[in-house]
Amino acid sequence: MIAAAPAPLPVEPAGPTWLALVDDLASTNSGVRWNAVEDLGHTADPAVVPHLLPVLDDEDTFVRMAVARVLGDLGSDTAVGPLIDTLSDPAPSVRDAAVSSLRLLTQQNFRFDPLGKEADRNKRIRAWRDWWEKQQGTA
Repeated sequence: MIAAAPAPLPVEPAGPTWLALVDDLASTNSGVRWNAVEDLGHTADPAVVPHLLPVLDDEDTFVRMAVARVLGDLGSDTAVGPLIDTLSDPAPSVRDAAVSSLRLLTQQNFRFDPLGKEADRNKRIRAWRDWWEKQQGTA
C-alpha cells in the first residue's frame, strides 16, 4: 500500500493582504489610484500611511482629496506634517479635506478657511506649523 503524500502546508502571505493594493497607487489610471486609496483606508491599518503620503501630490484632485480624508480616518500622527503642507494645495476641496483631517487628528482648530484669501490661509498654515513644531519638541 502506498502512503498518501502529506497535505501541503498553507503558504503564509509575505505581508499584509493590503500590500497588493500599494502597486495600484502608481497606476496611470486615476480611478484605479482612487480605488486603491479608498481600499487602503478601509483596512483601518495605520501601517498604510507611509504608502499614502506620497499620493498627497497626485496629479488628480479627487485622488488627493481622498488621500487627505483617509489619512484623518487612519488616525496616525505621521500624517500631520504632510497634511499641514497640503493646506497649500491649489484645489479648495483638497485643502478642505486636509483641514478636516487635521482637526480630527489633532483636536486643534486654527480657523483655516479652504476658500479664504491666500494671505489669510498662509497665516493659518503658519499657525498650524508653529503648533506642530512645538508638539514635536515635547514628544
